[in-house]
Amino acid sequence: ALEEGNPDLARQIAADHLEGNARDFILKETELRQLTLKSDGDAIGEARQMLATLQNDEQRIDLLLQLAGKTHTANPKLGLQLLEEARQLTNKRATSYQQLELQLRVADAFKDVAPDRSFEIIEPGIMQLNELLAAASTLNGFEVNVFREGEMPLQGGNGLSAMVARYGQRLGSLATKDFERAQSLANRFQMTEPRIVARLAIVRGLLGLEPAVNPTGRRFRQEAFTRRGQ
Repeated sequence: ALEEGNPDLARQIAADHLEGNARDFILKETELRQLTLKSDGDAIGEARQMLATLQNDEQRIDLLLQLAGKTHTANPKLGLQLLEEARQLTNKRATSYQQLELQLRVADAFKDVAPDRSFEIIEPGIMQLNELLAAASTLNGFEVNVFREGEMPLQGGNGLSAMVARYGQRLGSLATKDFERAQSLANRFQMTEPRIVARLAIVRGLLGLEPAVNPTGRRFRQEAFTRRGQ
């Protein structure tokens, strides 16, 4: 019924024959589709009203990304406006890995419609990761234990190394849009090994390969995390 453009029938079927999460999903999907058919101004206004009823930024960004995905083909202008709304929610210094992940999700949503926005979102995250890496190296053994036996795992093992890998993956994805800019951002990592991880991710992205995983659990030496050249 939704695919045939009959939201009222879809809503009735859901109410009569579905229960729990399945019913809620269809009702929400119907509401979202009807919203995307409205004029740009009305759609943005209603989206903001819906956002105000949600509990946190993660839910708000989820909603905006869903709406943007549904409107991208039929109304690219509206889709871009919705993505900008999501960007505003993440346009601040992250205070957790979850917030960094939300920034990456928004950056990824911009990749095919406005790649420049993706790079703009990712850059401050890399600067913040540099700060966290330096702090983790200083505090290791006192307040945190990011490094193990003097070495830091860059894939798995802790949230910081996993986030470095996630940023590398996003740069690898964006490299097909603007290789020079992706490479420039990879070079913004101050420590040698994160730069290498990002550069390898770019190579994999250009070759169309899946993100690398590290089953061997190899680690990088803590003393290598300095401002020295390769």
